[in-house]
Formats: sequence, C-alpha cells, structure tokens
Amino acid sequence: MSHRDTFKSFLRIVFRAAKKVSKAFPLIVFWAAMIVFAAYACTHMVAAGDTWVAMACGRHFVNHGVDTVEPFSANSHKAGPTDEQLGKFPEWTHPVIKKIHPTGWINQNWLTHVIFYKLATAFGSKDHPDYNALVYWKFAVTFIAVFCTYYIGRLLGVSPPLAAAAACFAILVARSFIDIRPAVFSNAIVPLYLLILLMATHRDHRYIWLIVPVIVFWCNVHGGYIYAFIVFAPFLGFHILINLPRRWTIAVYASLAWPALYAVTYKFMHHDNYVAIHRALDPRFVSVPFYADAMFYFIILLIAAGLLMARIKSVGSAAFYICHIITTFVVFLALLMRHLLAIPLNFMPATRKIFKGFVADSQISFFLVFLAIGALGIILSLPKRRFISLKPKALIHMIAAGFCALIAMIIFNPFHLTNLTHTFVISISKHAASWRRVNEWHSVDWFKAIKNPVGEDTTFGVMFVIMLAALTLWLMSLFLKPKIKSARRSRQAAVLPEGDFQWPRIDLPYIAICAFTVYLAVSSRRFIPLAGLAASPVVAMFIQQTIQMIAARIQFHKTERLDLPPMPSSVRKSIVMLMAAGTIFLTVSWGAKYKRVYLDPWPSDNIRDSVFMRMSASNLKPFEVMQFIRENDLSGKMFNHWTEGGAIAFGQKTDPETGHIPLKLFMDGRAQAAYDHKTFRLWQDIKSGGPPAAQAHRLRGRGKPLLHADFVKIGEWIDEQMKAHGVWIILMPVTEINTDFTMSVMRLSKWRIAFMDNYQFLMFDSQTPQGKQLLDNILNKKAKYPNEFSRNLTFAKNLLLLRNPDVARQGLDHLIKAFEIDNSQGPMQLLIHDVARRHPRLRAPVNACIKKFLDDFMKNKNTYAKQGGYLKKLVAALIAANYLSGRDQPPEYRKKYGGLAGEFGEYTIERDIIGKKSRW
Repeated sequence: MSHRDTFKSFLRIVFRAAKKVSKAFPLIVFWAAMIVFAAYACTHMVAAGDTWVAMACGRHFVNHGVDTVEPFSANSHKAGPTDEQLGKFPEWTHPVIKKIHPTGWINQNWLTHVIFYKLATAFGSKDHPDYNALVYWKFAVTFIAVFCTYYIGRLLGVSPPLAAAAACFAILVARSFIDIRPAVFSNAIVPLYLLILLMATHRDHRYIWLIVPVIVFWCNVHGGYIYAFIVFAPFLGFHILINLPRRWTIAVYASLAWPALYAVTYKFMHHDNYVAIHRALDPRFVSVPFYADAMFYFIILLIAAGLLMARIKSVGSAAFYICHIITTFVVFLALLMRHLLAIPLNFMPATRKIFKGFVADSQISFFLVFLAIGALGIILSLPKRRFISLKPKALIHMIAAGFCALIAMIIFNPFHLTNLTHTFVISISKHAASWRRVNEWHSVDWFKAIKNPVGEDTTFGVMFVIMLAALTLWLMSLFLKPKIKSARRSRQAAVLPEGDFQWPRIDLPYIAICAFTVYLAVSSRRFIPLAGLAASPVVAMFIQQTIQMIAARIQFHKTERLDLPPMPSSVRKSIVMLMAAGTIFLTVSWGAKYKRVYLDPWPSDNIRDSVFMRMSASNLKPFEVMQFIRENDLSGKMFNHWTEGGAIAFGQKTDPETGHIPLKLFMDGRAQAAYDHKTFRLWQDIKSGGPPAAQAHRLRGRGKPLLHADFVKIGEWIDEQMKAHGVWIILMPVTEINTDFTMSVMRLSKWRIAFMDNYQFLMFDSQTPQGKQLLDNILNKKAKYPNEFSRNLTFAKNLLLLRNPDVARQGLDHLIKAFEIDNSQGPMQLLIHDVARRHPRLRAPVNACIKKFLDDFMKNKNTYAKQGGYLKKLVAALIAANYLSGRDQPPEYRKKYGGLAGEFGEYTIERDIIGKKSRW
C-alpha cells in the first residue's frame, strides 16, 4: 500500500470519528454542564460541627463496634432497656425487646461516620488523617445526585437539554445546603430512590424491588431514610386511586384531603407558640384534643356522606362533583378561621415578632396544602385514560416490595426497631418542636427581614414561583386537547387522523410526591435540597409538555392533524452551542475562583489551610487546646459549647478498652440521639446565665450593659451549677468571650485561665483538687503547651487579671513575645484593652510596640498580602491604627494613621473585600 493510500485511510478514520463525535457532541455538552454545576455546588462553605461528631463517632465504632453505650458525655442517655423499663412487659418478652428495641445512644448515621473516619485515615493515617478525602466524598455524592436527577427528567419524557438544565438548576437550589455531613447522603439517595419508583412505573414494575437494598443502605447512613416510607404512601395510594372508578376516586381522595387539612390545623393549634399566645390571655388554656373537637367529627360525617354518594348511582355526576367542591371549600374556610390568630398587644416587640412569624408560616403552609390538594383534585377529575397507571399485579409487587423494605430496614440495622421509633422523637414527640428550634429546621424566610444563617432559599423561591406558573399553564393546556368527531351524514366520511403527537399521560403519583416534598421544604428549610432535586425535573416536564400541547393545538387548527411541528435544526444547534459556550465560560470563571479561594495562600490561616479546612471553617476548631488537654492528662467533666463537642471528643485520647474519653463533654451536636430534652434545656439555661441573667436584663433594660455586680451574681449562679454537675473545666471559642456567661465566670477569682489562643480559651476551677494541681503546674511552668504563642498569651492574660502594676509588667513582656510570634488580633486586643487602658503607666511601651508593628506592616504590606494568614495581620493593623489615631494620641499619630481605620478606612475596606473574596 502506498503512502497516499495510507494517508487516505487515515483521513477516512478521522472523518468517521469526527462524525461520531459530532453526533455525540450535544450529549457531551449536556454532561459537561452537569459536571460543572455539580462541582460548583460543592464549593459552598459550611461550618463543619457535625463533621467532627462524625469523626469522633466513626473512630469509636471502628475500634469498639456499634452499640448504644455512649462514650463521650457525662449527661447522655444510658444504655438500655433497664430492668425497670422491662418490668412493664411480660418476662418472656424481655429477650425480644432487648434485641429488637435497644435504648440509649441511637446513632442513625453510624455507617456514614465509619465511612468518614475510614476515608480520612485511608488517605492519611490514624494519627494524621487527610480530611480532604471528605471533600472528595462530597463531590462524588453530589455527582450521583445530579446524574440521577437528569435521568428522572429523561424518564418523565423531558428532552436531554431541558433535563440537563433541570439537573443543573436543581443542584443550584441545593448548593448552600451541601456540606460534609451525613445528611448529604440523602441528597443523592432521594433522587436515586425516586428514579427507581419512576423506572417501576414507566419501564418494568419489577424494578421496584431495588428499593429494598437502597433503603437498607440508607437507614444505616442517615435518619432521612424515613422519607422513603413517607412518600411511598402517596405513591402507592395515588396508583390505587387511579385504578378505582372515577366517582370512587374523587370520594376517596376527598376522604384523605379533608383530614389532611385538619391535620395541618391540628398541628398548628398544638404548637408551643399557639399555646403560649392563648395562655397570655387565659393561663388555664389547654389545647383541645382531636377526640374532643367537633370539627373532627364533622369531617368524619362529611367523609361518610361523600362515600355514600359515590355508592348511590342515582346521584348525578354534576351534583356529586359540585357537592365535593363546595364541601372542600367549606372545610377550608372553617379551618382557615383557626389560623387567623391575633397576637396580644401586651407582648414585647421581639416576642410579637416571633409569634407573628409563627402564625404567618402556619398560614402559608395551610394555603400551600390547600393549593396542592386543589391542583391534584383537578388532575384527578380527568378521564382515567389520561393517567399512567399500574396493573393490579404491579400494585401487588409495590406493596410486597414496600413491606420487605420495612422488614429489611429493621433487620439489617444495629438498632433494629429503635431505628424507626427514634425518628418520632424529632417529628411527633412531646418535645419535637423544641428540638426543631435550631436554624436548619426553620421555615423559609422569603418574607422575613432577618435572614436565616443556615442555607440560602432565594433560588428555591425562584424555583417555587416557576413551578407554580408552569403548573398553572400545564393544567390549562391539558384541556386544550381537540375532540375529533366523525361525520354523521356519510358513511364514507372517515375520522380525521390524529397525527403523530400523543397528548401526554399524567404521572400523578410522582407529581404528588414532588408537591409533598416542596411543602416539606417550605415548612423546614433542611428539605430544600430534596425539593430542588425532586421537583426540578417535574417543572421541566411541565414546561416542555405545555409548549408541546400549545404547539400541537395551533398545528391542529392549521392542518387538522395533531402533529408537533419539528424544531428547526438551526435552533437545536444554537441551543447546544449556547450551552457549550456557557459551560466553558462558567468553567473558566468558577475554576479561577476555586483557585483563588481554595488553592492560593489563604488570608485567614497559614497553617491549617487545606481545602477541607477552608470549606468547613475547621481551622477555628480546638486543635491546640486539645493538644494541651492531652499532654496535661486532664480528665473529669467539662462545660463546652455544644457546636464544638465533636471536635473536642475527637481531639482526646480514648480508653483502649472502652473507647471513653477522659474529659467528658456536657453536651454536643448529637441532640436527641444522645441526650434527653431536659439536658438540652439545662445547657441552654446555664449558657444564658440562668434566672440571674434574665432578672438583670429586665432591671437594666434590653440592650443596655450589665453592671459588675450583675456579672458577679450571674457568675456565682453558674459556679453553683458547675459544682452541682461536677464540672471543673469550661472550654469556649474566643467568639464567646464577651457573652454574659463568659464575662460572669471571669469575674470569679477561683476560675482561672489555663489556655488561650486566637480561637479557644480554657478556664478551670482552681479550688477543685484537679484545679489546684493544674494551677500548681502552670505556676511552676510544668504545664505543657502546644506552642510558645499560647504559653505566652495565657501567662499574659493571667498576670494582667491580677491588676498588680509589677506583675502587669511581666504580663506585658509575655504578651509582646506572643505578639512577636504571631501578629494577630488576640494579642493586639490584649495590648490595648488589658494593658494600655487598664495600666496607664505601661502605655508608653505598648504604644512603642504597636507603632513598630504598624510601621513595619505599612512598609511591607504588599509582601505580606501575598502570604497565608495575611488577614490576621491586617485585622491586627486595623485595631492598631484605630488605637493610635484615637483622641488621646499625639496629633502626628492621628494624622498618620487616621485614614487607615474607621468605617471607611483603608484597612477596613480591604478587610471587608478580603472577607467577601475568601467566602464562597
């Protein structure tokens, strides 16, 4: 073969490959877009309190197995059931109860915790875990969520570009809730589970059996698995309804819809806030139970009447439907009156604001439920042939698979039946509302002036508005189908051909699931990711089917055929090219930002600056103070901030036999999984300063500072609580140093500071045996510190608290040493507030130290700006400039440094810009 022939063969191969690539190019673009959006969704920064809980629990489970014995806290649930608890049941049931319903520490996320610990230690080591492995997990799980969402759209008949766009938008809705904790597993499993339901509906009903292994895995990685059973009920229920005769469908649906409206109202009327509002008017007020409510029995009578009308064939269809419509509005209006609750005028403004928000949220939820019921009712009124339905054999498979999944969930889980009943603690127990007061359980804040710090719901709000508009247009378009009649006069006249377009059939069960999930998200923002992933494909389906039905109707008027006009090739190519261009642009833009935020020198920290540390703000966690605790063998009981509990537990050495930590937590972020509600309330009470703090604020007035005597009184009450619970150590983040709790404890001379750095401070009761020993070690310089910075800063703080001029000079020396080691905010604040302001005789050396630093910073600022940890230097310089430009400083200082500080100062503006650029 000649070289020319070889070259021609090569060109033919190239052209064939190019032709194949050109055909696949649109799909490549769509997949690339989804990958880029999924990666972007993973870049959001969320604090990682639960991540450190997972690491501590995962280490314990790997080393000691999964059980209900809690190893981290002195106040947690005790393992059971105890003999006293078993005494309520016959003796022969005791072994069974012990096996299937254990009590104590119920960790529904145990497998995720094990995965986290195994990943971090596999990529690193047990002594030095690689936490970036958890970031890789986050990306992988999010990619799965996006791909499943795309295929949900495809199964619903959505075109590839629109399905890809829906998947991209869905992950944008979820972005601000995607962090590194077990709940993110549910973000991937929910669309996977819904995909299985759709495959069983649209492909082969035997796919439903895939839910069994999925639920078994889900129930071990996250407690959100209960969603699978909750939505399985409407999925199965609507399929059964569709198979009933039309009149019975409406009658049974109304029998479910009216109690649903009543249930929403009943929940509102038994909420703690509802009871508090009424007890402000009548202290003896008690919520009426359902069995004593006349409305409950009225609804039962209406249900009976509706079912009876369905049974009596002599009742005309028009009368039947009109009666049900009117009855639904009567029930709605009667229950709506209960939601129109007036707030008493004698409430404080802040209290009125809370209660008004509660009432408004309840009203919105009630209206949404009514709108959803109305929309589903309208759809159900359509002819049966318009629905996607399952045959009885398929329904039997559905019921069997659901039952098997429930049994498998109980069997293949270390907590068995308790894993199911434990879920009710956060949902319907006596204290469920109190447990859900944390920010992530709050409703959306579209109409609230103060925004919730957990997650962003604006994108979800946009999706919600688009969904309502698309649903309205879709419902209207469903009734555009033309009715083609044959000519009556001539036998030769044939029926007009319908054409190629088939009016879309309705997947009502999946639409109902999406409506319910959106309702959950509006009621509680933690469900926003699930709502975005579940509903976005349906919104895309509404949009596509609406366009198709309108286009087909217009075409029918022109040609009397139900043909869908083809999309011009130029339009298809333009859509692909626009998506390609947009994907390339966003890849470059987001990629550049990722490099700046996560890879370039980090202004916030120059030591702990990995992607994980930046993404989760974990550089603020108590690493150094935990080293101090380990090296000084501190043990006993502590009072800690609950969000730091996981990191504190993971930072300690565990007992090799039991896994218990030596210094027990007071409480941590595991909430109802490990603690009684009374423990939660006790922690809140102590942390707030208890009755003395409440009384002091009432006397002084809200917003006004407390006096020294107030702090002393609060501190004495806190000290009594610490004694009562055997606590001798208090560990708090530095951000808590100006709270009533911390300032009050620091007023008591018996509580001394053992450790302090820029992030954490540890106080101890010096009158306890352990405290006396620790104080002796500190004074004799036997205490071990992780670095010279924390040693000098701690010594300085303790010496300066003594208010002795000679001792204060020694404190200043230590403080200057600490500042020379780390030019940061902590020592700078102490130089100004604890030395210069309280010890006027030491102001000169303080001024000299501060001026020297600030002059050096101004001179080498550009060099420092390229280094990690620059923000710490900048904030210290800002504080220094603000101090040196004060009124009590020389005029030349005010002139030289005055433009650097203040609200519009150079350093203030730069700090704000860096803060914005460093966040994502």
